[in-house]
Amino acid sequence: MTASTAETVAQTMEEALERDILALKEEHRDTQPLYRAVAALLFFKYGQPPTANHMYTLVRRGSMSAPAQALKAFWSELRDKSRVRLERADLPEPLTTLLGSFGAQIWELALAQADVSLESFRAEAQSAVDTATAALAGAEREISTLQHVMENKNRTMLAKDERIEALSAELSGERARAALADQQLAEARAEHETMRREAQQAREEARSLLEAAQRDHQAALERLTANERRALLEVDSQRQAASKATKELGTVRQELQLARERAAQEVQELQQQNSSLSRQVGALEGALRELRAQTKRPLQEPSRATPVSRRLRAAR
Repeated sequence: MTASTAETVAQTMEEALERDILALKEEHRDTQPLYRAVAALLFFKYGQPPTANHMYTLVRRGSMSAPAQALKAFWSELRDKSRVRLERADLPEPLTTLLGSFGAQIWELALAQADVSLESFRAEAQSAVDTATAALAGAEREISTLQHVMENKNRTMLAKDERIEALSAELSGERARAALADQQLAEARAEHETMRREAQQAREEARSLLEAAQRDHQAALERLTANERRALLEVDSQRQAASKATKELGTVRQELQLARERAAQEVQELQQQNSSLSRQVGALEGALRELRAQTKRPLQEPSRATPVSRRLRAAR
């Protein structure tokens, strides 16, 4: 079994345990019966030694003393049932009582040591160890005393019966755990197959999206190249237009300079003509004044009007 499969199986067992705990909470409203049921569930179904801390973490009801009290009652009940099975063995009464008491004490010791998280259980376990050790020493002495009255066949049968019973119990537990593990493994494999198909579908979708993105990118690149080519053509056209406009501007400037020179020459000619006209106007005005003066005087000889006429003609 690989590490990932083991983790999946462990997670599946935790989920199944949580579901069983919820079902027990619905079934048992009282705290003590609920904790005893949880202890039995952990021990018989999941093969885990129940502890007060673990039970309180799963149930979260009552105080910390509640699971400890329920756990003690659970072990006591198991001890009593184990003692009843010992009483059915074909043994003398003193030996049966002694072995039953010894087995119960060993049982309490082993189970009390499972809950190492509580100091009270540690003290009780140590006391149980001391008591069991003393009981074991006494039992060994009494068994040694009774061995000469026990037949070899009975001792052999007792050992075989105990071994067969223990192996049967272990075999039943291993079969139950193996069946549960097989079921969980099958569920984990089915879940893995589902996840594999979903991952394959996700990869295909991602591939399709990537191809579409690549096509879009190529189309965008082509559009960008075309736009860049058009922009270069437009820039070249604008450059040519600017060069043509520069040449035309130079021509216009030359024509404007020529026009300015012609206008200056024409202005100069007009100024010269204006000066000439001003002189002519001045002469005409002088002649006009003299003519008016003459018209006011008596009519004279024609020979005296001759200078005025000459000035008028000169003015013209």
